[in-house]
Amino acid sequence: MPFPVARWDRQRSTIVMHSNIPAHISPCFRVKEGDHVIIGQCRPLSKAVRFNVLKVIPAGSSGGGKKAFAAM
Repeated sequence: MPFPVARWDRQRSTIVMHSNIPAHISPCFRVKEGDHVIIGQCRPLSKAVRFNVLKVIPAGSSGGGKKAFAAM
């Protein structure tokens, strides 16, 4: 799937918008692969990182996602 491309003609520059956003995760968060996170914008922490993780939603408890199979 190609990424959406935004073009700003005044400066003749092309910006590619990705779905992955680099964010800083504090060591106090216990994040596993598949968890959803809520991020917030902050001051630039490095060349690429401009967001912090504010809240971690565990993978099994996401309310808006698909329903998990329940025991019989």
